[in-house]
Amino acid sequence: MKSRLLLKKKEFRTKQFKIRNKLNSSSIKIFDEFLFEQLFKKINFNNLNIVSSFVSINSEINTSELNNYILKKNKILCLPVVKKKNEHLIFKKFTNKENMVEGFMKIKEPSKNNEILIPEVIFVPCLAFDISGFRLGYGGGYYDRTF
Repeated sequence: MKSRLLLKKKEFRTKQFKIRNKLNSSSIKIFDEFLFEQLFKKINFNNLNIVSSFVSINSEINTSELNNYILKKNKILCLPVVKKKNEHLIFKKFTNKENMVEGFMKIKEPSKNNEILIPEVIFVPCLAFDISGFRLGYGGGYYDRTF
């Protein structure tokens, strides 16, 4: 039963990658400050200090505007780091783009000298989600293990 579910998820991932790769994401404005202001009111953003986001890869939405917005709001931005394959993520403080290094799967991340933090809210990459809001990631299970 479990292997059948894993196979279905793999098939769904393949299908979703094909759909998303057809989109021309450079022509779509994803970040909308007004919408984020509404979201941040709901999650009491003003009372949060440490926020985790991520660095976009491939056909993901561009998170640079979101990350800049987090910093503009005087929050501490941290980014996920895969310290060891098949383990949970750690989150390291973002200091600047020049201090980023190539990490797991060649994804840019804060250097090994950056402080490890525990975020109060986490923005998570997503390949797709279903009608109930369940997230489908890339299949590595890093966020699942972390949560």
